[in-house]
Amino acid sequence: MFDRICEILYFTQYWFIEQGRESCYPMEKKGYITIKDIARVLGFSVSTVSRALRDMPDVHPETRAIVQKQAQEMNYQRNLFASALVHRRTRLLGVIVPKIANNFFSEIISGIQEVAYRNHYQVIICESRHDMERERLDVEGLLSIRVDGLLIIPAIEKPDPYLPHLHQARDRDLPMVYLDRLYERLAAPTVMIDDFKSAFEATEYLISTGCTRLGLLAGPDYLSVSRLRREGFEAALRKHNLPVNESWMVETNFEIESGVRAAEILFSQPQHPDALLGVNDAVIVGAMKVIRRYRYHVPNDISLIGFSDNPIASLIQPELTTIAQPAFDMGRTAADILLEMIEHGESVAVDRRVILKTTLIIRNSTRTILR
Repeated sequence: MFDRICEILYFTQYWFIEQGRESCYPMEKKGYITIKDIARVLGFSVSTVSRALRDMPDVHPETRAIVQKQAQEMNYQRNLFASALVHRRTRLLGVIVPKIANNFFSEIISGIQEVAYRNHYQVIICESRHDMERERLDVEGLLSIRVDGLLIIPAIEKPDPYLPHLHQARDRDLPMVYLDRLYERLAAPTVMIDDFKSAFEATEYLISTGCTRLGLLAGPDYLSVSRLRREGFEAALRKHNLPVNESWMVETNFEIESGVRAAEILFSQPQHPDALLGVNDAVIVGAMKVIRRYRYHVPNDISLIGFSDNPIASLIQPELTTIAQPAFDMGRTAADILLEMIEHGESVAVDRRVILKTTLIIRNSTRTILR
């Protein structure tokens, strides 16, 4: 309903302007200060006030200062709808993440916000909850209010999905950047980490500490991040001639409780791993509940490495060794690319990929490297 109202407002303003009516802004009523009100008080033309408020160079600095001071005193607020009609830009960026209440995704949003603020854009944030239908509604809503560009972590629910709403956005020439994961059916600039290499290096670290029975709390394999982390884990085991035991690789959904369930499966087996790599920190935190219940010691009996460096990683005991992802920089880099696309269009290759580095942070949940 909100999206329909925005669309009605959009076209209503267009009709008012085309008709040349004096009151061409729907919000121009008692209680809302307009450019005409400022011009009337100062005795300036509407054109002069408009150009002064936009910092146009052809306005004398003293006049510009007078207009801007008067606008501030009158509590003038710029009408974004009207400005969008004139300049064909809303200066709005759409952002869709799976879950706002997740440190990794919220850090990405913070990075986006920094770039948007610096470049005088506003950000509209939507939450897909990993649901493709919900994501479809989000994209359609953002298209209806004419965002200038879209930053999205695609909601992938199954192998090789088709996301028609993203193709619809492309058909409307909406600049779009993916973060964190790939949507293989539609190319767009993507900002991500090297999930394979990060998991490979973390697994090698566990091996260097003397661990030989390694398990994985994996994510759904239809997600590129989960698949690449599993492949990196397996490649490190093969390099060091260690067994790739399928029964020690259990799928999770990234949540703490799924880590509990996965660990219960592992520790109900006659022989269990002496090290675990998690697809994220949350599943390892869940596994620690089970490890304590079985009265095993971390790291003497079992070593643990998470993924993301969630703030909880340094608060639990023992503190969790983890792979830190540059989430803030991912958001900032993606927003920079999107603004470049908005400003320069085809100069940005749709198959461009920016790979940011991760850092393995060694804490107390892993043993000391053997010498």
